[in-house]
Amino acid sequence: MSIKDCMVEEKTEDAGEGEGNLRTPELFDEEFSKVLRDAEESDIKDVDPSSRTPSPTSSSTTTNLRSIRSQTIQNFPNDISNTSTVFSYPNITHIPHPGPRSPPSYQLTVIFQRLDQLLQRFKLSKSNINHCTLLLRNMSDFTVLNPIYAQYFSAVNPPARVTVAVGDALPLALNTTPLPPRADAVLSVVLDKTASDDFQSATRQGLHVQGRSYWAPANIGPYSQAISVRLPLGNGNGAEGQERDAAGEIVYIAGQIPLVPASMEVFSPHSFRAQALLSLQHLWRIGRAKEVRWWTAGVGFIPAAVRDAEGAGRVARDLWARLHVLHQRDGGDDEDEDEDVDPWDRINNTSTGSVFNDTTYRAPIPDLSAVKMATDQVSVPPCFVVQVESLPRNVDIEWSATGLTASIIDFETTSDGTAISAPAGSDARFYAYEIKDKADCKQISERTWANGTLYIGQGFEWDREQKMDGVQWIPCHRVWGSSGEEVQAVFVGRVDEA
Repeated sequence: MSIKDCMVEEKTEDAGEGEGNLRTPELFDEEFSKVLRDAEESDIKDVDPSSRTPSPTSSSTTTNLRSIRSQTIQNFPNDISNTSTVFSYPNITHIPHPGPRSPPSYQLTVIFQRLDQLLQRFKLSKSNINHCTLLLRNMSDFTVLNPIYAQYFSAVNPPARVTVAVGDALPLALNTTPLPPRADAVLSVVLDKTASDDFQSATRQGLHVQGRSYWAPANIGPYSQAISVRLPLGNGNGAEGQERDAAGEIVYIAGQIPLVPASMEVFSPHSFRAQALLSLQHLWRIGRAKEVRWWTAGVGFIPAAVRDAEGAGRVARDLWARLHVLHQRDGGDDEDEDEDVDPWDRINNTSTGSVFNDTTYRAPIPDLSAVKMATDQVSVPPCFVVQVESLPRNVDIEWSATGLTASIIDFETTSDGTAISAPAGSDARFYAYEIKDKADCKQISERTWANGTLYIGQGFEWDREQKMDGVQWIPCHRVWGSSGEEVQAVFVGRVDEA
């Protein structure tokens, strides 16, 4: 190639304005926009996010707590669960000796020292921890504790994390606090192992996006958006590849709050419904990136400052249900809509029947081709709503969920309301149920849990003799079951049945 002539042209003042014509993606995908429109037309009233109160617990609520609690919980059980497949160390605290109060930073440092000692004892590596739950007494301590946390989890693909503040969730008049006395932080961790070797970590993959985009919030802390790991294989006789596909992976996802991805600012002042839906869209987008086909359960955290907690819970459960029945109800209705077809494609592709389509395919969650049910009921995993003291960035909702990727997932709800999700090619079983009385709590001690989470609310009772190995506790002001009924507690957990 030869250049015959050339010249330099000076840049004009408006030459850079072309970028202003670039399309900015809408905040909500079409399916989520549809859910929002339908929800706004429903009978379920939205909640005004500006209607917040600085007093999380009224005097009447405190009186009710005193009257129905018959047992004081001074400490959380922190017995580890170390099975052939999972290592779980729940409710790690540092309770200082009588004397001056230890600062939160020192408490977290000691917590990590204790965790290190136990990991060394079992010959496990902290780089293979997949999920952490960090409970704080005051969210204001987060900025002080986060650098310490980041220094400890400095490896590539740190664990997915859920962080909430629980404050004084239980009445101080009974000489108890939601955390062990004088504790300002509680940490719980989960690490998956291979079933064949207790000392070898399972294959682990992370989703750790740190750059801003229009997709989902970037990491604002030392955690991954998601960590996935293979589930243990069952005792089937199929080919290994088929078994692994049928067993799939468990996907731990970080807590999702309503941040605008491009700006990382809180999505406000907007309706609570829109905030809850945006957080769910983040959850769905991350789930799709990790090929999630089914959620074992959903938990929506709302802060104590939200005045209409019951209303917020109704909105959250309604959105969760709408997203799950969206594809089940509509089926292939989208195919009946008019297609935007390019004339060239219409002329030249008639023989193959293919046409130009500029839409983006989004894998459905739930994937109905994978979920098998005992009845013809609609496939909706349970959704629990819990009220805690406060949430990161002072938002009004945070979603937490665990995903499954198996090619076949059996789902059933038993007569007592227990929801069970079971990947067909794995021994793992995932349970979710409500605790309405002391008898219900016995279910926890009747199984050997690989790991579990107990969200405790008003009136929760338990016998200290009951086994709680591997179960982390999250104390809440109030807890609602999947039907909206207020209950003593809800539990989600995993059992790897041999």
